[in-house]
Amino acid sequence: LTGYEIMSRRLATLSNPSMEILVRQDLAELIQLAIEYAALMGPSASTDYGGPIGVKTLVTESTNGGSLSATGIAGVADQLIDLLGVLQDANTAKGRLAFITSPAYLRKLLKQGLIQYSGQTTLTGTGYAQAPFLMLGGPEPRMTFMGIPILTSTTITVASSLSPIFVGDWSQLLIGQWGDLALEASTQAAVGSASAWVQNQVWIKALIDMDVALRRLSSFAWYGQANVA
Repeated sequence: LTGYEIMSRRLATLSNPSMEILVRQDLAELIQLAIEYAALMGPSASTDYGGPIGVKTLVTESTNGGSLSATGIAGVADQLIDLLGVLQDANTAKGRLAFITSPAYLRKLLKQGLIQYSGQTTLTGTGYAQAPFLMLGGPEPRMTFMGIPILTSTTITVASSLSPIFVGDWSQLLIGQWGDLALEASTQAAVGSASAWVQNQVWIKALIDMDVALRRLSSFAWYGQANVA
């Protein structure tokens, strides 16, 4: 995995040591997101390694009820119960259980109205999601389903208004590190028409070798088509 940060040579020579801390923090965040992407999405849709989608020919993709596009909080709850049921039937619904999806799909769950009388739709209903969903306070949208956290990752790809949603025992996701994090600085590096030498910059690159693997495949299940529209 690699990530790089760009700073001007003037900043590098005239700033105080606190600037180095900011650069290190930025590089650490870039590496973290790269690891998270590999852990959830895998390096390629055609490979069988990485996270749940990376091994999608091996990890169960629940198709009970078709794509996760049911209207109303009750319909969505039915499908999430079926998704969790994949783990329950395999005796793996334990450990560090959590749902993980895109922020876009969590926002849809948070805004789902309750159908309170016959003929009413979710769009005309009042109120917001209740049991088995529970909304938690704070600056970031948070929710649980049957007591299991629903977490989000910006590395989860939303395509054609469809988002994956995973459930799993995340203690069974193994992330290995080979060697140490290496940092390299260059005043000559170039990408396309951008050049550190021409633009009087210092480019700092971070490199690290990582592995991602699922220890127990039956501890994970996912829907590939949760409708965020």
